[in-house]
Amino acid sequence: MAGYISRLSPDDIPYLKLDTVIQKVAIPTVLKVFNASIPPNDLANVLNSNAGIIQELWKKRVINADQLDILVRVPGVQFTFQSKVPHQTDTSSEDFDISLMICILRSLNMVQAPSKGWDTFPPKEDTTMGANLYRIKALRNRLAHLPKTKIKNKNYKHMSTLLRKALSEISNGESDSIVSYIESFDFGTSDKDELIRNIQQQIREVQEDLQFHRNLKENTSSVLKVWNQEMKNVYRTRGTLEVFNKIRTNSVVMIIGNSGSGKTTAMKHASLQLQKEGYEIVLISSPYDILSHRFVDRKQLFIIDDVVGKYRVDTMAFDMWKRLQERISVVFKHSGAKLLVTLRRQLYQTISHISSSTFFESKVVDLDSKDLALSGDEKMGMLEYYLDNRKLSNLISMDEKVKICTCDIAFPLLCHMFSSSQDFFKQNANFFLSPYEPMSRRSGDASE
Repeated sequence: MAGYISRLSPDDIPYLKLDTVIQKVAIPTVLKVFNASIPPNDLANVLNSNAGIIQELWKKRVINADQLDILVRVPGVQFTFQSKVPHQTDTSSEDFDISLMICILRSLNMVQAPSKGWDTFPPKEDTTMGANLYRIKALRNRLAHLPKTKIKNKNYKHMSTLLRKALSEISNGESDSIVSYIESFDFGTSDKDELIRNIQQQIREVQEDLQFHRNLKENTSSVLKVWNQEMKNVYRTRGTLEVFNKIRTNSVVMIIGNSGSGKTTAMKHASLQLQKEGYEIVLISSPYDILSHRFVDRKQLFIIDDVVGKYRVDTMAFDMWKRLQERISVVFKHSGAKLLVTLRRQLYQTISHISSSTFFESKVVDLDSKDLALSGDEKMGMLEYYLDNRKLSNLISMDEKVKICTCDIAFPLLCHMFSSSQDFFKQNANFFLSPYEPMSRRSGDASE
């Protein structure tokens, strides 16, 4: 009864928590699996093609009359053994309960059976999709068939652990935040209706936040695909290797160097290598992004190019990093968090003069330092690598190549530009020995 006030007993609260997780998390999670196996626009075709199986399930009372009625009302479904009642509203997979969705997936062999089959509760080491769907359905049925809406705390802990783990494995961790919120929610209020409204509002907010993180993850995935393609055509140097080694063994690393020295390339290479080691790559634009996107249960690498400006120090950005330095330092004391940034050498020197203590002091990799500046052999190797990729190596003499390798300005960038443009290639060594015009075309006027 709406507005009815009754005091919640200690056994009411565990039941309410589990029921809320089932209704607000388990159903959407299973629905996502169902729709991935049977797309909504193909649902009617799949049901019609398997009408005989559906009929057998109905005859054996595996599917009840209400569930069959929901199936019949899916637009396009035509069963010879059951017709839709005229003027009834249409249905979709969103109207299916957990039992019906899992029954269809199981009966149509859309999901592999658990290791012990569909009639035995799976062992804990079985983490397959089928096993986790079985657990969710079994826990939902157990909750639904309790004589009263009460459950002892001991039983609750066991059931909630199984349910949380099954949902997490199916959703790849996406359900964790919502489930944790429900489990920690203050159920001490006496107004159950108000309690449910509060939970629903909070769940909507958590789901919106999760959608934001999903979008961010999808955007990052697209960027990383581009990087992977780029790295197939990049020559690795001692500097590239040094950046990777430093970020593997340190929490915070800054890559510095002059314009065109390969800072961004080294950052991309190291990031992709750490991704192979299980790190989630998080692209950020400010220190606040670190605080809002950090998950302590994940290995994460935060990366940002030109951390406090590209051509000159962005004082607002620099002040922001300084202001949040203490809070951010705490984040990177955790072994699973890393930060990799780039900055032009001149700007690094500027911020070093501005402040005697900066967040990035600990580990700096200078690609133009005496130890890491490109050697003659590296320059020749890089030049040949880019020319070979474009099948241009035989079109330029060794004397010209030797002259080119005397260039000490932005050599990696110029190699890329030289091999990518016929106009630049025609200039031979002159392109490298007088690079100011092509460099200005790329970067524009720094005074703007």
